[in-house]
Amino acid sequence: YLNSTGGTGGVGNISTQGEFQLHAVNGSMKIVGQVQADAGVQLGADDDVEFAGGQVRSQGPVSVSAGADGSGSIVGQASPGPDIVALGALHLQAPDQIGAGAALELQVGGEASFAAAQIDASVSATPLANPLRLSVSDLGGGPSAQVNLQVASDSGVRFDLFRVGVADITARTPSLQVPDGLVTDHAVFNMPAYRARIDALSREPHSGYAVNAFTLDGRFSLDALPDSVNFGAFILTKDPDFNAVGQPPGNAVSVIESALQTLRNGNEPLKKKALATQAGAAGNGRDNSLVKVSANWLGELSRLDQRPQNGQDGQENK
Repeated sequence: YLNSTGGTGGVGNISTQGEFQLHAVNGSMKIVGQVQADAGVQLGADDDVEFAGGQVRSQGPVSVSAGADGSGSIVGQASPGPDIVALGALHLQAPDQIGAGAALELQVGGEASFAAAQIDASVSATPLANPLRLSVSDLGGGPSAQVNLQVASDSGVRFDLFRVGVADITARTPSLQVPDGLVTDHAVFNMPAYRARIDALSREPHSGYAVNAFTLDGRFSLDALPDSVNFGAFILTKDPDFNAVGQPPGNAVSVIESALQTLRNGNEPLKKKALATQAGAAGNGRDNSLVKVSANWLGELSRLDQRPQNGQDGQENK
């Protein structure tokens, strides 16, 4: 049935072997009963889409979109059981929140994407033997401000798109991968046996993590296994017995301090070597962008060491 009172419409007790589509214009939608369409489900509203005792099920793809007028959320419910079961791809989007009020509980065949400023959901593969592929960002493709996800797969979880401000990911899986991530504040990855954290533009250590990493530009990669982590970022600190590898290799603090010391001393041999390497690359017809990036990186680091020198401004350092 479909019904509407004022600006809010209710939907439930829908069953079809085909595809079901419904959009609530100038109002919100409440899912108050089961909506089952074997070929696929598309639900949308100009304002909110709220799960209020109902459930969406499909053997095909499912799409739920809120806030077509520029503001709105997908609202979860506290009752037990999954809100959505989609054996095909699942796509959720809203300008404001996915999982407002309560986290959404989701079961998917293997693929789900989330686009909202705030995301709160639990997503598991069905069956659990299937791998999960996920995407997370805001509605425009930029970083989502706050992400809380619980993910589960007995095979592995991979984030094809991971753009976040702050994220807390709890993974019940033997393998968690973020090949090309972007974080503007920090992200925490809770694996079954340990916790890992990466910060953007921060070298402050944080307790309670097997490994702390940081990224200067927000970009990173992650390959987390049951007892090890490979970060495409600097390792800041780690437990002595924990197997963690960073790229670039080595300790971030020592690498930066070494670079700063080189700049302070005006290391001429290093400068000549860099120029010779760049000239050689150009002479061999090679792309010398790596040399340029390295030089720029040292240049950026030099700003961290802008200390007043003796005699500047007519004063001496104390």
